[in-house]
Amino acid sequence: MRNALAAIVFLALGCTHSAPASVTVPATAATPEDSAVRTVVMRYLHGLKFNDTVAFRDAFLPDAKLMFVKNDGSMGELTQAQWYRMFNGVVGKEEPGELSILSVDVSGTAASVKVRELYPGNPGSEYVDYLNLLRIGGEWRIVNKIYVASRMVPTGKPFAVDAAGSRVVPGDVRVQLVDVPEDSRCAIGVQCVWAGRARVRFRVDSANSQRTIDLRTDSTTAVVFAHTITLDSLLPYPRANQPIAKSQYRAWVRVTRD
Repeated sequence: MRNALAAIVFLALGCTHSAPASVTVPATAATPEDSAVRTVVMRYLHGLKFNDTVAFRDAFLPDAKLMFVKNDGSMGELTQAQWYRMFNGVVGKEEPGELSILSVDVSGTAASVKVRELYPGNPGSEYVDYLNLLRIGGEWRIVNKIYVASRMVPTGKPFAVDAAGSRVVPGDVRVQLVDVPEDSRCAIGVQCVWAGRARVRFRVDSANSQRTIDLRTDSTTAVVFAHTITLDSLLPYPRANQPIAKSQYRAWVRVTRD
């Protein structure tokens, strides 16, 4: 599954595999409905681990859709038939990585489940899925799935972030460019009395918290969730009379654990 979805979300991810997959389910005192929901989700996780479309058909309604945000910021959508075709040639192959259920929330005939998938590689990748389920005719089924994918990056090494997706560093910290509310840097080919500066807004997520920080090209460091985040550079550089869209910006940052 990871290879199939990576073709859409990260066309150049190129992950390599090195370890067998594992599935982690938190040990909690579950109600009968909670257990029934988890059983359906475990079929889904089995499908991910072994590229098993039969398990997916058991878990999903036939009309269920998969939704995600494309690199251009627009919404992408897959039908079950489109998704299953991506497994041609890999059915039954075990995927490496760690799959885990992070949370289960059941209210009457509706439920929401958060799932995390970590896949090794250089770089590795992380998927976070939000599964919505309904109990229809006494049977729980997944009615839709939304997900986000992120590249894993090592601490201390610069990496690029943009508005299309986040990057994950060890310590379960995610960094994403949100906006560039100020860019007064002196444009290429223009003589200026002041070099100017850019202000870049980032969203930083930890396992249980989220913060928004602004870093400037003349004030480049902030400490968030016991990690130091440094803005190394921001591209493209301005040119006279050529506005830069938010989607064009790439910020190079480094993250180190304090």
